[in-house]
Amino acid sequence: MEKTIDIGGTSDAGDIPIFVEFAKILNPKNILDIGCGCFGKTGYLLRQYVEHKFRHLYGVNYLKIDAVEAYNKNAAFVKSLNLYDNVFNLEAISFLKEKIVSLEKYDIVVCSHILEHHTEEDAWLLLELMYEVCSKGIILACPYGLYKFEGNLNPYQDHRSTWTPDKISIKYPITTPVITRNNTGHEEFIIVIPK
Repeated sequence: MEKTIDIGGTSDAGDIPIFVEFAKILNPKNILDIGCGCFGKTGYLLRQYVEHKFRHLYGVNYLKIDAVEAYNKNAAFVKSLNLYDNVFNLEAISFLKEKIVSLEKYDIVVCSHILEHHTEEDAWLLLELMYEVCSKGIILACPYGLYKFEGNLNPYQDHRSTWTPDKISIKYPITTPVITRNNTGHEEFIIVIPK
């Protein structure tokens, strides 16, 4: 019997400490997590390590963290965890277009392993919209290469485009990439696109 996996979308464990350190440097008051996945790990650790810094320094909890998750099963589960102030069950491009119209900005946008799940045209649009709604920068992680996820019921999971730091730097300023390996040994990169 073939096993079907009905989850998908979670940041690799090696990425999270790098996101947290970049977020501490950017010193945000609010964060948008694009594609929070099935467990909201990024939100949890940003709450634990970035918000804790502010609690310790200022005695207040004021870090607002919102999430956008297209896959309804992931969004419903993550919402039940109460890690985020808001979990929006929308596709990222639609959500960001609404934010631009409302003029609401986030200090930083975290986009972990989301770009490659879009066609190249849509991914460039996603980058443009994320850049528009952030005031300090985008923390971005992508794998090198295309991967198929056989047996996964999440329609957003397959990779549709490939990305490199050099490709992104054609249109945006980037920090020096941090190169990591995921749990299957594939290389990936993490960059900040500063404002």
